[in-house]
Amino acid sequence: LNFSDPWPKNRNAKRRLSADSFLRQYEKILKPDGALAMKTDNARLFEYSLLQFSKAGWPLLDASVDFRREDHPEDAMTEYESKFAAEGKPIYRAVWRRK
Repeated sequence: LNFSDPWPKNRNAKRRLSADSFLRQYEKILKPDGALAMKTDNARLFEYSLLQFSKAGWPLLDASVDFRREDHPEDAMTEYESKFAAEGKPIYRAVWRRK
């Protein structure tokens, strides 16, 4: 999930790509040992997502609150990511294993 819309208002929480309804869909399409990675510049969406995945029982494999502080040549930088990194904003990233 790369820089998905945070849908900041509480009434729109069900539209966030880390809402419970989406997590159930990911379980259906990921292989049993599959993983899902998320990157965002939005701290509140990141926190919300950590809680949602945890409540749903997805094991957290990796998390970073400043992912681009170090080089990650294995992970291509998106246009949004380049823009935000150039502005000095942190990039939040987490990876979960399918439950």
